[in-house]
Amino acid sequence: MRVAHILRKYNAAEWGGTETALATLMDGLSAHDTSSVVFAPKLGNKTSENARDPYREAGHEVRRYNAFMPVLGISKEQRERLVGVGGNLMSVDLFKQLYRDKSISLLHSHVLNRLGGVVKLVAKRRKIPFVVSIHGGKLDLPEAVLKELNAPMEGGFEYGKIFGALIGSRNLLADADAGGYLQ
Repeated sequence: MRVAHILRKYNAAEWGGTETALATLMDGLSAHDTSSVVFAPKLGNKTSENARDPYREAGHEVRRYNAFMPVLGISKEQRERLVGVGGNLMSVDLFKQLYRDKSISLLHSHVLNRLGGVVKLVAKRRKIPFVVSIHGGKLDLPEAVLKELNAPMEGGFEYGKIFGALIGSRNLLADADAGGYLQ
């Protein structure tokens, strides 16, 4: 069996709780003859994609996909803040990569919103199981935190909502074959 784990962001230099939880999960799956591959957006200029990578060092494959922030009229700084924390990315490249890799037998999304919707769409088209894990925050963020996360979009036009509608990202949790909440 081969499981694809999809992340919204992965920079080994910014290792945190989600990365630790995923490393533990992949090591556990490995002990049961299940291989894992991590899909994460390309890093751009932040750091080298060839730098030290704990997932690769543990024997797990990491693949990068192109993603973009579908918001017009915001500054470079606002865009970087959205990409860094909480921004709702979109990726056509992720769809193509997941759809074409016939070795994958289960899709595990560690991301919600549009990217999670892309994963769900591929799972439905390929008729393979789709699992979602929520890594803290989604269900219990205070209003002040939500407002701060959305602040970088002020003054911009989010054209990405059409992508979300087309891929059904709002029904992500209800449409998953299984899911869980991790803190």
